[in-house]
Amino acid sequence: MRCCSITKKVVFAAVAVALVVGIYHFGSYIKDQVKHAERNLPPEVRLKMVKDKVAKLDHEIDKNWTPIAQLEHEIKGLKKDVANEQAWLDGKKADMQAAAGDLEAKVQNVSYNNKTMKPAEARKALAKDVDIYKARSQKMDA
Repeated sequence: MRCCSITKKVVFAAVAVALVVGIYHFGSYIKDQVKHAERNLPPEVRLKMVKDKVAKLDHEIDKNWTPIAQLEHEIKGLKKDVANEQAWLDGKKADMQAAAGDLEAKVQNVSYNNKTMKPAEARKALAKDVDIYKARSQKMDA
């Protein structure tokens, strides 16, 4: 009994291997025949096949323009935001330097943030704006 069981297993394995090898060679044969048939097609038919492939590619390209355009629009918006933020930083820096110069000159009234204020008020406003300036400047650098 045991002998037959082993024989059956060996025969089954051999049939399975032969089947896999046969399928592989049959697939290769079919693939070669398809390539050969495509090579033997008239040029007009081959040209039509190429045109169809190109049309499909054109459709795929057209389909992907929308996401690209959206990304370009977002990039332009971000560049504009960066430019606006840099302009604000430059303007604020100039204002703070002017106010600091007035404080060093010990003037009676300091003009800062389009207001005229006492030196103590200007120092408070300047200290607050320096912190805001630093935070926004660090955000720009990040």
